[in-house]
Amino acid sequence: MANLPLHATITAAVRALVSEATGIEGSAVIPADDNHPAPNGLYATVLASTIRMEGLDSETVSDNSGDDTQSDIGIKGNRIGFFSVQFYRTGANDAVQDMTQYPSSSVGQIYMAENDLTLRRMGEARDVKAVMGSKYEERQQIDIEIGWINTKTDTVNSLASANIDINMSADGVDYTDNLEVTE
Repeated sequence: MANLPLHATITAAVRALVSEATGIEGSAVIPADDNHPAPNGLYATVLASTIRMEGLDSETVSDNSGDDTQSDIGIKGNRIGFFSVQFYRTGANDAVQDMTQYPSSSVGQIYMAENDLTLRRMGEARDVKAVMGSKYEERQQIDIEIGWINTKTDTVNSLASANIDINMSADGVDYTDNLEVTE
């Protein structure tokens, strides 16, 4: 089974977070590598740069719905994604400020909890304005670290019983035994 949530699910959730935080319509918060024409008016791009694990993942084994021949092995661990968000055109300066304040609001905290995300860190907003043709264009960039729990479950065959032969020798003393282990 695949790791959950999928990378596409996380990046979509971060784009939705940007939309919620800034009020920019969801269709105007796009992947940074989108090759379509830029939206009209204020818009944002989100680039997922890296994902890393934090600490060691934990493993659990559980019965598979009463089936004695199979067990589910679950692996769960913390992941941290690094995302670069850029805002373009008139309103970019205000949008980046909205983005920085949203996680501190109760609405923002509820939104993050409902989407199983945590804000790990938010960098400083950077002015990356540009001149397009002969006109100035507002641009702002901010890097954010988002955390989530990654899970994976595999179904494996179980052993109902096993025989273990024990043979030990030390200082002329021999010990031999047979042990049957059953579930």
